[in-house]
This record gives sequence, structure tokens and C-alpha cells, in this order.
Amino acid sequence: DLEQLRQTHNEELERVRDELAQAVPPQPPAVRNEDIADLETKLKGVRELIGNKQDTILLEERVRALEEELKMREDDESKTVLAYKQHLEKMKVEQEETMEEANRLRRMITEPWYVCCLNDLLQRRR
Repeated sequence: DLEQLRQTHNEELERVRDELAQAVPPQPPAVRNEDIADLETKLKGVRELIGNKQDTILLEERVRALEEELKMREDDESKTVLAYKQHLEKMKVEQEETMEEANRLRRMITEPWYVCCLNDLLQRRR
């Protein structure tokens, strides 16, 4: 009888323990000040990383904007250089035409018929 009473008691005790375990959630371990300080340090580090990442993103955007501006300026510069080269080419052609005209006039004024015409005009004026 004693053995049966002990077994019944143990079973009852086990049943009560199971009910208690299901009824009351386990307590979280106590948080220590060192753990809080460690977590705050980690959080600060994460915030710094986020800040650095945001800075990096802003810097990358600024670099892209500057690269686009540089490309536009280079394009403008190349257009300006091209226009200047075209202008120089035009001036060169005009200079060659002017030189040809000057040479034609030099040849013309040294031709005998022209010299005679000039002398004739000068004498008529006198």
C-alpha cells in the first residue's frame, strides 16, 4: 500500500508540475547592466553604420551628378573646339582666296596694258 501511495503521490506531483509549467511561462533571464551597455554600444555602432551608408549614398549621388556635369562640359567643350576648328578652316579658305585675289591684282597692275591705262588716266587728270 505504501508503494502504491508513493506512486500515486509522484504521479499527482508530476501532473501538478506539468499544469504549472503550461500555466506559467518561463521567466526570461534577468537582464544585466553589462548586457544593456553592450546592446547600446552595438546599437550605436549600427546607427553609425547606417549614417555612414547614408553618407556614402549621398556622396555616390553627388559623384554621379558631377560626372554628368563633367560629361556635359566636355561635350560643350568638344562642340566649341569643333566650331573653332571650322571657323579656322573657313578663315584659312578666305585667306587663300584673298591671297589669290591679291596675286591676281599684282599681276594685273604689272601688265603693260594696265600700266598704259593708268598713265593715260593720270595724264587726263592733269
